[in-house]
Amino acid sequence: MKELLLYCPPSQLNEATEWYVGTLAKAAADFGYALRHVTRLADVGADSTVLVVQCKGAVKLRLFRPRARIWMWMQGVYPEEARLHMGSRSREALQRFFEWFGLPALRGVVLVSEAMREHFSARYGRRMPPTFVMPCVNADLGNDCFEQPGKYAHPRFVYAGGMHAWQCIGETLDVFKRIRSQLPQATLTLLTREGDAARVMVQARGIEGVEIDHVPLAELQSRLAGYKYGFVLRREHLVNQVATPTKVSSYMAAGVIPITTTAVRDYATVLRDVQPMVMTERLDVDAVAAAVLAQERQVLQPTVVRDSYRRVFDSYFDHALYGPGLREFFRRTGLGR
Repeated sequence: MKELLLYCPPSQLNEATEWYVGTLAKAAADFGYALRHVTRLADVGADSTVLVVQCKGAVKLRLFRPRARIWMWMQGVYPEEARLHMGSRSREALQRFFEWFGLPALRGVVLVSEAMREHFSARYGRRMPPTFVMPCVNADLGNDCFEQPGKYAHPRFVYAGGMHAWQCIGETLDVFKRIRSQLPQATLTLLTREGDAARVMVQARGIEGVEIDHVPLAELQSRLAGYKYGFVLRREHLVNQVATPTKVSSYMAAGVIPITTTAVRDYATVLRDVQPMVMTERLDVDAVAAAVLAQERQVLQPTVVRDSYRRVFDSYFDHALYGPGLREFFRRTGLGR
């Protein structure tokens, strides 16, 4: 069997990305390729077929393996992420160069949103290789999750993820504090590896009713099934506008009502009419808390929520939907040859 080399550092792969990589691997397998992860340029042959997840990797291959056939999974807008997450203009400029120099080397790019496609099309025009869009997902809909006793009767909130500022943890805690002032029985669980940072932020705000824990991805859905609401707040920024955060699909797969904003452009379109859903136009603590309290006044039937969320998975989140199109994209861009 032929090999499709996944060339990237270990830090670029984690539990949340395994699902996406697995979908790409299945499509490549239809052309006789087995995916193998390599981390060193020395492991990439002169005529290798390669999948990268960073423009930096594409640059290295263009310079040192010019005959390699390269595809890319673009998970984000890396120059803007460097500026947002690190506050570094120099890193932003370097990542911008990697984009400019690396993209022409690619046979094709798999993107996570239509908003991302629009961004790159506007920025690079004809320099942009052919693209395919598939959202980030890491869970299938769990029917049993919707039937947990008392699931929609009690205001139990959860946040699953990191504690970085761009993930709006401060705002999440402030929203919960306002909600708890109106609903003293409300609880919040932070499922994060960064327990110490979480405790500092909670204690600084004097918030009660907060539990801090961590579970591996394999156990996440069963744990989420016990909650009613899940936080995934985002600010208006290009990094968020072109993303498709896996938290949203993880929450919905477990029957958890997302609390989010319209900053994520594709979700603002796809999930606009989905109910139940708490989605505000801006990240305003009072507005988000008010929207949650309004939702809390609604009586929910588990079967109605399940059927509503299932329609979203059947039409958007289920990666099986994208298999035929992804295989055609790979064929059209030369993987089958």
